[in-house]
Amino acid sequence: MVPAPRPRIPDRSRAGLSLVETMMVVSLLTVVAVTVGKSFLDSSRAYSAVTLMMHTTSRAQTILDRLEAEIITGKFLSIVPVSPFKSNSLTFQKIVGVTNGVPNFGNPFHIEVFPVETNPTDGLDNNGNGLVDEEGVRNWEDFLPYGATPGAEDSPVILCTKLVQNSLHFTQQGSCIVIEMTLQEVIERGKPAKTFHFRSAVKVRN
Repeated sequence: MVPAPRPRIPDRSRAGLSLVETMMVVSLLTVVAVTVGKSFLDSSRAYSAVTLMMHTTSRAQTILDRLEAEIITGKFLSIVPVSPFKSNSLTFQKIVGVTNGVPNFGNPFHIEVFPVETNPTDGLDNNGNGLVDEEGVRNWEDFLPYGATPGAEDSPVILCTKLVQNSLHFTQQGSCIVIEMTLQEVIERGKPAKTFHFRSAVKVRN
């Protein structure tokens, strides 16, 4: 009688991966992970940059719309400076009512720039937001006692900050006031801010 063959015991000495094979797999996975991670970061940065640029454009349009709405009801002959050319401020009177078909005009109304940083002329980023010597735009109605700068009674409204220094301009062209301004935004940390120039015009009706 022939004895039954003994079951073959697998050779466990070669089970699994060798050290060299393991290192190759780890290296390959690392390369793939780094590539995927870099692509994700690049895509994320690009998306953030586009989002910031869209936000800046939308914000600028809102500011221009607000300025136009203020100026359009102004009394043309009350505008200071007279026939402005690249002025960074406007003062005028607005319609506050009508009597027998004749418009009534109120207190002086101001649109002007103001410094945002503690030292607006040192060429440095004093408040640490990546913008150098930035300015803001504000408007206010001048109530008694009248003055060249807003008091507590005037309740000035800040329309925006992040304005490039000396970039807000009002210029008269016929019966229109042309508004120009340049906003700045840090799109990528560690790199210079990008600037965005905007221009609009409004016809003064009175």
